[in-house]
Amino acid sequence: MQNNTILFFMLVMILFSCNIGLISDKRSKYAKNNKNPVKIGVAYTFNDPDDFFKEGIELAQNEINSNGGIFGRKLEIIIKDDSGDVNKGLMVAEQFAEDYSIMAVIGHAFSRVTMFTAMTYEDSYSGESVSDYSHNW
Repeated sequence: MQNNTILFFMLVMILFSCNIGLISDKRSKYAKNNKNPVKIGVAYTFNDPDDFFKEGIELAQNEINSNGGIFGRKLEIIIKDDSGDVNKGLMVAEQFAEDYSIMAVIGHAFSRVTMFTAMTYEDSYSGESVSDYSHNW
């Protein structure tokens, strides 16, 4: 049941993110005029040895790239650890937002971090980050 809720939340956020008109001009121009790999940022807390989120991201990246990438462009994942900390999360969000080559961001692991980083992403991307959890205050 919890997995269905998480998947539904992610789907809603992805659909919301599809509004191309909100993408910053610089990021949009970069995406249209560049043939380099498609970069996606991942902001997460990577300190739990029993959490295989990073491995899942890497597995998806390898599968996408082995099937021709995205519109013929390889997928590159930029991973940053926010340690579940609001201040680190804000720094990570700013770093992603300032890099116009990063087309989307997946993260953060904790709602308390996502709440504070959402405005940064909303101002720089076509939507917000997608958190894989909706709890853990």
